[in-house]
Amino acid sequence: MEAIGSVWSPHHDDPLRRSLAGALQTAIEAGHLPAGGRLPPERLLARRLGVGRNTVAAAYTALARAGVVTRRTGSGTYVAADRRWPAGDASRLPDNPLLRNPAPISERLVDFRTASLEADESVVPALREAVAQVSVLAHGHGYVTQGWEPLRVAIAEYLSRSGLASDPDQILVTSGAQQAIDIAVSALVDPGDPVLVESPTYPGALDVVRRVGATAVAVPVGINGVRSDQVRALATRVRPRLLYLTPTFNNPTGAVVPESERQRLAGLAHELDFAVVEDLTLAELSTGPAPPPPIGAFARADNVLTIGSFSKLFWGGLRLGWIRGSVPRIAKLARVKAVGDLGCPLPSQVAGRLLLGLVDEVRARRREQLRSRYALLERLLRTLLPDWRWATPAGGPSIWVRLPGGDADGFARLARAHGVDVVSGTHFSPDGSTAGHLRLPFCRPPQILEAGVKRLANAWREFEAGRLEAEDGSRPLV
Repeated sequence: MEAIGSVWSPHHDDPLRRSLAGALQTAIEAGHLPAGGRLPPERLLARRLGVGRNTVAAAYTALARAGVVTRRTGSGTYVAADRRWPAGDASRLPDNPLLRNPAPISERLVDFRTASLEADESVVPALREAVAQVSVLAHGHGYVTQGWEPLRVAIAEYLSRSGLASDPDQILVTSGAQQAIDIAVSALVDPGDPVLVESPTYPGALDVVRRVGATAVAVPVGINGVRSDQVRALATRVRPRLLYLTPTFNNPTGAVVPESERQRLAGLAHELDFAVVEDLTLAELSTGPAPPPPIGAFARADNVLTIGSFSKLFWGGLRLGWIRGSVPRIAKLARVKAVGDLGCPLPSQVAGRLLLGLVDEVRARRREQLRSRYALLERLLRTLLPDWRWATPAGGPSIWVRLPGGDADGFARLARAHGVDVVSGTHFSPDGSTAGHLRLPFCRPPQILEAGVKRLANAWREFEAGRLEAEDGSRPLV
């Protein structure tokens, strides 16, 4: 609704219904209201905009006649799922708060947008050692398009230990997982192609799908991640080019797809001829038992790409990630990457090789950090926001909170006014089905968690009071 209000004013020469329909269409074409997403109910939008319900109904009807939206009896009004936007048109991207430059650390605004840990204690020594080693490497030209070979060897060994037998020639080093997702999706998907994505899922992946002009089709995430029977049903109907998922651990819920389902998903991809991009960025942030092997370990062909990152385990500032696939496919993806940047910086890659030798001890430190910080966040929420609900995550850096009522977008705006920056669930789904949720990171330092939850509690009291007042005002007097 924020996107609608920002492009529409009731003080317009056109009739209200016409100007509102135009504003809605502008928001849709700008990507603020995604294909397949549900528009606000007529009564709710009318109350928020201060107009009659008949005005909203007339605007929705006009958009339906133009093919911009579809109206479903008893369900609501949805952005037409078959709308196509030109590939590469950045104006079609919604405003993803997770991809904005984070605000400087200050007492004025607590950052609950970023679900990442501070650098591990091993990072600075590794960077210092990397600088010393680069003095020898500096005699060469420094371009390593597919990635510095010693790092690719270390990544292949690391993946092999996880159950995904790998060779250095199967590895492409990237600038973090975000670039890896972009390269993989851009190489495999054409404008208009259906792409299956989890709901909820990582918003940066949704942005990539939108940028290439594809259509994101939501697969619901349950307590054990996506289910193969639901993937089969959707894939049989829409014939996707690709399935993107975070099987260990889902971002933002922390769910883990069981090994048996991973086997079925790999078989489905082979049977129905679609690619799988499995994003293991969060895979090392386990607070419980070791997760199953990657989906790629069960692949019957070269249709599974496995993505990983140094950002969550070590530090996001390294900007290092990778793609693992078949040798021919990685060779093609390396050419795609070369067009963009000719290769990742060599000093970071040298540091990355050093850090991979410390995975076991860093993993143990991170596990203790996450366990203690989750316990703190849980305690704070149980005390200050007892009506909020979430499932304990199996891993990852965040929890997925279900609000007891109201609009999560509206609450996020109010929370920012109270000094805490939090991301509503709207951004984690292509179809608007997660609008009643918030992602809360428990990986932040203890003092940040305490300050942030206290401010959220203050914001929630004000939000609830306003919501209840609005509901009372909408009741008939007789």
